[in-house]
Amino acid sequence: MSAKLEKIKEKIAKLEAERDREAENYTKKQFKKLFKDHKDLESFSWTQYTPYWNDGDTCEFGVYNEEIEVNGEDCVSVYSVGSILDKVKDKRSFDKAIKDIDSSIANYQKNKWDCNHLKEDKDNLINVFECEDVRSKLVDKFAMVRDILSVLDNIPRESYLSLFGDHAKVVVTSDGIEVESYSHD
Repeated sequence: MSAKLEKIKEKIAKLEAERDREAENYTKKQFKKLFKDHKDLESFSWTQYTPYWNDGDTCEFGVYNEEIEVNGEDCVSVYSVGSILDKVKDKRSFDKAIKDIDSSIANYQKNKWDCNHLKEDKDNLINVFECEDVRSKLVDKFAMVRDILSVLDNIPRESYLSLFGDHAKVVVTSDGIEVESYSHD
């Protein structure tokens, strides 16, 4: 390899190390802020791994923070229903949200997984909209999940692997970060 290419390779390595240090500082600061801002927050976690199989395509490392758990509870439906509820303020906007979900269900008939999630979102939205106390709690939980995802989305994707490793479930509490081995298919 030429000397010039070797120098470029060294510069890249230094920049990547600097990025990862900054990402580590950012996560520590922002994770503490999350616990300070959300008194009900006890823990949150996500998984990250390189799949073993990808239908013949290259297997690439991924971060699965859209499958976040908060206080040990799966929050996929909290986020999807919460994001709808955030816009639903009255009966008219509720009816429009239900109509939009029904339209999406009709469009996703071939994709059973998406269709089932949309039906679940619709059922949850109906149940939540009808009960003020439940709606209020869900809106608060949605705000917590939204804030956590916002922090996680600002961590450079390239830094997750160096900060937390591969085949990992990352659990964050007010006491710190614990990385557990994660088994997946």
